Amino acid sequence: MSKRKRPKKLVIGVATALALAIGGGGAWAGTSYLGTDGTDPESRLPASTAAFASFNLDVSKEQQQELLELVAKFPSAAVDSDLPQEAVSRFLEMLEKKDGDFADGRFSEWVGPNASVALWEYKGEPYGLASVSSIDDSKAEDGLAAVKQAGGNDQVGYQVKDGYATIAFGEKGAQKAAKTAVSEAEKAPLSESDRFAKADSFLGDDKVLSAWADLEQSYELLEKKLPEDGGGLPFDALKVLKNNMNGQIAVGAQARDYGIEAVSSTFGAKDVIEGKKGMIDDLSQLPESDIGAALALPQDVKESILMVLVNSGFGEIGEGLDNVIMDKVSELLSGASGTLSVNGVKTSTPSGMAVIETTSPDKARALKALADLAGGALKTSVEGSTITGSTVGYSGDGKISDNKYYKDAVGGAVDKLNGAVFVDVTKMPLGNAEQALEAVKAIGITHGTKGGEYVGNYRLIVD
Repeated sequence: MSKRKRPKKLVIGVATALALAIGGGGAWAGTSYLGTDGTDPESRLPASTAAFASFNLDVSKEQQQELLELVAKFPSAAVDSDLPQEAVSRFLEMLEKKDGDFADGRFSEWVGPNASVALWEYKGEPYGLASVSSIDDSKAEDGLAAVKQAGGNDQVGYQVKDGYATIAFGEKGAQKAAKTAVSEAEKAPLSESDRFAKADSFLGDDKVLSAWADLEQSYELLEKKLPEDGGGLPFDALKVLKNNMNGQIAVGAQARDYGIEAVSSTFGAKDVIEGKKGMIDDLSQLPESDIGAALALPQDVKESILMVLVNSGFGEIGEGLDNVIMDKVSELLSGASGTLSVNGVKTSTPSGMAVIETTSPDKARALKALADLAGGALKTSVEGSTITGSTVGYSGDGKISDNKYYKDAVGGAVDKLNGAVFVDVTKMPLGNAEQALEAVKAIGITHGTKGGEYVGNYRLIVD
């Protein structure tokens, strides 16, 4: 009896597992790196690629050492090997034992320490591409033949050539798509494309993880696969999302002496909301907090993606809220900036304080009137255009900037910020993940503008 065809599951399972395998198993690479041919993953993708994410361990010796030191702080998660290829294989073996579909490809026998997954258009239809380094092309051929049989001969295609396997996933014609992708990449790779040049310069040569997307092209391809009802997403949210899908975005991550740092930047974005100076200072002046945040809101909050999601009930945030009240709150908060401090997250009664600088005294008083409708649950006061509100029992001593991990966490902030967040992970209720995340101490997120583009810095502090 033939196996049941399961292309969609394979697309998710194979592509995701390969990415996890290279990022997880490969993170245990030793200083004597057993690399591939030294090419960047994007050099194996066609110039017409819409988006990709890749793991690349062909980085500098310094970055390899940073990775080793970082992984050593997670002993419970480590693959016991200082040889990169052995580590990758062992990690893949673990995945194969857990997932029979993934085991079909026998990836542990041939996958090398380099991989990317991508979204690509072929004959007007979207296809998923996986480009994976191979240490044994013969075994790669055998494993991918099994994957193709399991997924459907017309929906999974591949080509193995010169130490790399390119796998294509689609509704039909996947084998032709795979061969075409390889041919196009040889003639015109994404790495040499003019439209990728700025992102390539931004990402540099030492990022272990890289991701890039042409937002408009990606959305158009994804939209073709969304059902008529929007796939369960709110129609208003989809509309706003589409209107904001402009230009490109690139993200890169690497190990640092304090943990992991990821950076992001847009390229060619339009309607960029300029960040505000001094916000990191506002955050730094907060009392000691489990979670601290500073935020500058756009001039029209109602039309922002955040408020559209709230009004659509996305994530159940807006359920039960009166539309008239939400419209009024949006109006009052437009153009405002402020800070938030939350303490006692591990307790049954967390407490918090917010300070909001509105654009006028009238707006501040109107916000206080709305807050007072909570029936005494919030203590509020107004001074000029600023409203301060806190929950009953809120207390905060010292300064958040005195936290030993604070400076490293938010050290990548640009001058003009749209938002900044600091989270003391040691004070978070992690449940079953507490032991696995014991080495993670803090998270810092800063997002702002520079040179007319959105830029972000995201840091995971590991100690």
